[in-house]
Amino acid sequence: MSSLRTVQLNKKTRVSIVPAAPNIDLDSDLYAINWFDLRRPWLYDLYNKLAFPHVKKVGGQVHFKGLVKEKIKGPKEFDREMLLIVKYPNAKGFLQMLQDKIFLMKSILRLNAVQYFTFGFCKRMDNGPAPLKFPKAFNGNRSYLLHHFQSNISASEYLYKIAPIIDNTSGIKLYFSGFKAALIGTERSGNKLKTQPFIMDGLILIEGEDDAQLTNFTHNEDFKQLATDLNSFNNYIFERIV
Repeated sequence: MSSLRTVQLNKKTRVSIVPAAPNIDLDSDLYAINWFDLRRPWLYDLYNKLAFPHVKKVGGQVHFKGLVKEKIKGPKEFDREMLLIVKYPNAKGFLQMLQDKIFLMKSILRLNAVQYFTFGFCKRMDNGPAPLKFPKAFNGNRSYLLHHFQSNISASEYLYKIAPIIDNTSGIKLYFSGFKAALIGTERSGNKLKTQPFIMDGLILIEGEDDAQLTNFTHNEDFKQLATDLNSFNNYIFERIV
């Protein structure tokens, strides 16, 4: 169950999805976490429109796309501007998409549209809203808080402990939570596998009525006490796009 999944893109390049722990199941749902800065926003929007049919073809579904409005706290080196979460049915489906030559051609647009790109796969822990079958612009009046972290303790244990704190806080709810499950890596011309940077062990998205309500939650004493077990964490208020 824990062995990596690999495809050969061409004569010189192999791509693998590598489990982060021995008990990770790569043959069930994986949530791809894209966390990056925008170099050319218009080009990234174009890439999203062109790439979605390929995501859909392998059973992928967009769960969340948002842009940072305000940073509340955290080390600068872990800051990025945009978060995109996409659900894939398994590692095989994601790798199948990478073997599509037309998708790879379109991906050149992404390479030119973004910078400081970090990427990894999470296993979901919450029972929040399901991903969207078809992505559409978000036009609601809700606010979102991203809390991502690095930890020496079990990320899943931390997420399990924080869930009731959110549940017991009026006006907010858990939208998504997940712990690092796998990384993606590339081997070229016989060199060692090199994995894509992923700067978090886990993350939580919290939905609230407004920005102030979510900012106030970050001062919750139970939340602050629980976060003392972490090596580091970052909090941001988000404008939801999808």
